Amino acid sequence: MAFRAFFGPLWIIFTAGAALLLFFIVLGGSRNSTPLNEFFWLEADTSKVPGAPSLTRWTFYGICHVVDGRNANCTSNKADFGFDPIHTFGTHTGLPDDFATSRDVSIRPGVLEELVE
Repeated sequence: MAFRAFFGPLWIIFTAGAALLLFFIVLGGSRNSTPLNEFFWLEADTSKVPGAPSLTRWTFYGICHVVDGRNANCTSNKADFGFDPIHTFGTHTGLPDDFATSRDVSIRPGVLEELVE
């Protein structure tokens, strides 16, 4: 009984914390204000891709440049913004070959890591 009395409130705190973090992830990229401009799905070095910023972050609603460690110059928000660098930047140049030709990152382990590095 003491177990439930102690851990019951703890589970509520953990659940509330998880819900808050999910809330920030979904809202990340929706506005350019703190703390929402600090949440993103993926950050990749896109300096080798022509027309792309040197560092790009994919948020729930679009892509953003990185300025002083924060999202900046984000694309206009739209729902269901997919991870597709070929269509996002309009080129295959600078992308890993396996990713650019087949878009199947399961072909060879490490393809996404090459893009992120």
